[in-house]
Amino acid sequence: MAIGAVTAVENAGLLGKVLVTGYDGIPLAIEYVKQGKMQNTIDQLPKKQVAVAIESALKQLNKQEIPEVYYVDPVVVDKEMSKNY
Repeated sequence: MAIGAVTAVENAGLLGKVLVTGYDGIPLAIEYVKQGKMQNTIDQLPKKQVAVAIESALKQLNKQEIPEVYYVDPVVVDKEMSKNY
């Protein structure tokens, strides 16, 4: 949705006047952050989520304890952080 919001803001001639932020950290959103079209996006770290899920499944199969809840901290990708992507 943030990508569509950027398009709408651009079409209305309001780029730089209306701040847009998004969630999911998709490549296009990160590119828009780099270009200054978006303020930031949130990377949920899906690769880390999958790795934790697989690790937990393997531990459970081996009758090892796993945490009841595991939280993966999302990352705010702003212009400075976007240099790492």
